Amino acid sequence: MNARTRSQASEASRRIAALGTAMIVAAPLTAMSQPQSPPTVTRTVQLAAAAVPPGGLVISFLGNQLTYCSIICPLLVDTAVTAAGTTLRTPVTFLTSLKSGNVWKTIGITAASVTGPTNDVAQATILADGTRVAPRALNAFEVAVVGGLDILAAAPDGLPAVAEAIATAREQTFTALHLPIVPNPAPTVMPQGVLQVAVVGVINVVGAVIFPAFNEILSAVFDTPNAVAQELAATGRPARALAAGVRTAAGHLAAAGTVIAASAVTAAHDVKTAIEQRRSSRAGMATQRPVSAASGPAASSAPKPLSDRPFRRSAKRDDRSDADSTTAHSVGQDSSTASKRPRAHGDSVRAARRHAVRG
Repeated sequence: MNARTRSQASEASRRIAALGTAMIVAAPLTAMSQPQSPPTVTRTVQLAAAAVPPGGLVISFLGNQLTYCSIICPLLVDTAVTAAGTTLRTPVTFLTSLKSGNVWKTIGITAASVTGPTNDVAQATILADGTRVAPRALNAFEVAVVGGLDILAAAPDGLPAVAEAIATAREQTFTALHLPIVPNPAPTVMPQGVLQVAVVGVINVVGAVIFPAFNEILSAVFDTPNAVAQELAATGRPARALAAGVRTAAGHLAAAGTVIAASAVTAAHDVKTAIEQRRSSRAGMATQRPVSAASGPAASSAPKPLSDRPFRRSAKRDDRSDADSTTAHSVGQDSSTASKRPRAHGDSVRAARRHAVRG
């Protein structure tokens, strides 16, 4: 019994061991036989205009108008409220300032109580428009204009070039409309060529008239009365107050003219620079063409002759070669004739000798 039991146990253990071995061997084969899916490769293909949603330019433009209004409109309201509030308090201010004993000073103090605070708020409004709103809006407009010129320039290259130019113009304009609002932002427009530089220069001159020059006039509207009132309140002399107002107004007018003149000079300088760059590029291309067509370093390093010189030199060389060939041909004929003559004379002499010997 014990022997049979031991033999059965050993047989069972061998079967279990064989089964385990088969499972171990089959496991990697099964894993290897299973098809593996290829790794997922994700590629992001983004067109030039993918960042611009449909109607994004119009929505951005209208959104900018609301943003600009949120900057300027509160200041305008504050200016109106300040002017109205100080005007309502002028009777009290006038009665209080009568203690000075000078009627002109009293008038000046009363007027300055209105013009001073109103001028401060108005100048803040003009400053916000001239340094934050106007430059950003002008830059976006110039970027859009340059993009439109790029589209026109791409028209001769066909529909694909036009589509690409439109996409680029939309993206650049969209980016310009979403630039951060900071004081005196740097322009991002990049005109290429004389035409685009000239167009941007004209826009800058017109923009100088509309924005900074007009803002100087607006500043004069508020600053000149305040200068008169402040001087009258300080001195009580109407003549000096009037002179102070004239100086202030003249200063603003001169500043407006300076801005316009500076923009015109800058535009002319930019156009001149663009013309010089185009000429230099054309000259560089003209000088590079003979070098590329030359066959060897010696030809590329030699000075460039005039256009008609090679033809004249070749004609002279052809004449000389023709003359030389003619001379050589004539000389060859003479030499051949001369060589034949001695040979004929020698033959006759030999024949005479042979005849004499035979005789």
